[in-house]
Amino acid sequence: MTKTEIGLALRSADRATPVVILGLAMLLGAGVTAVMRRLPRLGLIGGLLTVALVLWANAPLFEGESVIPQFSQPASLPGTSNLPPPT
Repeated sequence: MTKTEIGLALRSADRATPVVILGLAMLLGAGVTAVMRRLPRLGLIGGLLTVALVLWANAPLFEGESVIPQFSQPASLPGTSNLPPPT
């Protein structure tokens, strides 16, 4: 994987995860679309169920808990009085 540009671009999980999620979302959307063309009522139910499951999986985003407290910044920044003057 490290001999190609794509392999180098996706060598860490932080870089590869959005690509995998995008691929899964497109696959899920294609599946719902295919079912909707064959069986419109079942496709509509499947689409609504898919949207509900995605919203349920992202519940922390709606509750304001998507960033855990250990990674958030304090309410006020610490003072800068002990820093040396810029040169």
